[in-house]
Amino acid sequence: MSMHTRKPYKLDYNSYLTWMREFVKWLTARAGDADYPLHIIPSIAAFEDLIDQFEAIAGPYKNLITVANAKNKLYTATFESLSDKLVQIKLALVTVTDDPDILALFDLAGKLPKDRDDMYMTVQNCLNYWATVSGEAMFAPMIPDFDALQTLFDDFVAAREVYFNTDNERETKQNELLALKEQINEIERDCFQWYRSRHTDGKDEWWTGTEWGTTGGGGDDEGGGELPEIPEKPTGLTVVLKMSPSPFMLISCDPYGEHS
Repeated sequence: MSMHTRKPYKLDYNSYLTWMREFVKWLTARAGDADYPLHIIPSIAAFEDLIDQFEAIAGPYKNLITVANAKNKLYTATFESLSDKLVQIKLALVTVTDDPDILALFDLAGKLPKDRDDMYMTVQNCLNYWATVSGEAMFAPMIPDFDALQTLFDDFVAAREVYFNTDNERETKQNELLALKEQINEIERDCFQWYRSRHTDGKDEWWTGTEWGTTGGGGDDEGGGELPEIPEKPTGLTVVLKMSPSPFMLISCDPYGEHS
């Protein structure tokens, strides 16, 4: 008999749906049994509805992941353009004035930000100070640079907002999906425990005879893979603990103890 993972949270969404559809088949085939867990699933149709809701959200959620990744790349590209322009401005500023604090006044002293949120604040501060000195004659050569910086910053802000909105939508869908998955899994887990309490020998148990029940899930995002085979459960095992010089103690245990 293969070992069961009992870790459905590791399954990818397609494998999880396949697993639950098979579970519904198992329920339907045993709906007339005397020990059918009616107190856990009084309506198979209602349980299937939960699975349908999960499937309906999973598709759009996966699409949102793709869109969010694309928007994130655009957000990063605008960040890199801002960074390049700031490097040019830092080099130019020290040539138009001999004020030793000029870079600090523009919030450009030290290394440029590597974090996108920090970049947002740095460029905003830089542009705010520029607005107070842009009319001074010595800064006239810098006007094209700061005009370009403003344009790049506008692009950055727009890309930032689009990414945040998309990612927030993705996160909302993810939370809905996880809530449904937990609700479905709790019902399946309760049924599993109920069935095992009535059939402790493990025979006629669908979990141990399916691809997603005997492996890492067939689509395990966290490694998965085949689990090792273990020998048939032996009986009458004892563990002997010797404590010298006292007489040894016998402790009975079941290393193959059943659990969910």
